[in-house]
Amino acid sequence: MVLKTRTLAMALASITFVTSAYSLTPQAEADRLQLHAKAALAANDYATAVGDFSKLEDLHLKNMPQSLPYLYGVALAGTKDFSGAKAKLDEYLAIGSSAKFYREALEKYNEVTDALKKQEEIRVAAEEKYQGALRDYQRQHDARGGRVENCVQKLSDDYESRNSEIEDAHQEAQKCGSGWGNAIGMAAGGKDRCAPLWEHYEDLRNSYRSDHVSRWQYESDRREACERKYPEPQAPARP
Repeated sequence: MVLKTRTLAMALASITFVTSAYSLTPQAEADRLQLHAKAALAANDYATAVGDFSKLEDLHLKNMPQSLPYLYGVALAGTKDFSGAKAKLDEYLAIGSSAKFYREALEKYNEVTDALKKQEEIRVAAEEKYQGALRDYQRQHDARGGRVENCVQKLSDDYESRNSEIEDAHQEAQKCGSGWGNAIGMAAGGKDRCAPLWEHYEDLRNSYRSDHVSRWQYESDRREACERKYPEPQAPARP
């Protein structure tokens, strides 16, 4: 067991030694990243170049090449990060006209600022379109709310009207049944004059069925019915 543990420790030490032996110094790593980034730029692989330049800055070396902000700005512009590109070009142009890529940086700066202006125009147009759609949605939303309330009120009025009609029919049938004339007529073998009234009452009950629906349940059902009839308009998505 001791021998196995010692062997494992030696193997780990050997791996650490090999890794350390092949690790680059910060300066060598910076040179490697520069070469890799320039090759990526030449191949128009801007995303890779941006990644390399970001790692290069993270090394925080003092003797970084003067052209780094310019090249970084070109790479950022290639990925459509125009704000980031402008910041890097600003940094490079602050060196002055003595900078090696001064003219190229100015040309790229013009491209970037034009692209930023275009982006802003697109953003403003999209925002204006969104605000217009939002106003339309609000009008539709408010109108829908009014329609729902009117629908609920109409159903409520219909409910009251049906109940009133049923109650009137019920009272009419009861009034007929309590009269002496109908009782005398039936005793003499005549027709029941109240039967049609009771039939009418039962027909109303069966037709409307309002006497089988509790008031609170009906109030809930009618709002749900009206909201289904007038669905909520879809709100616009912000760009």
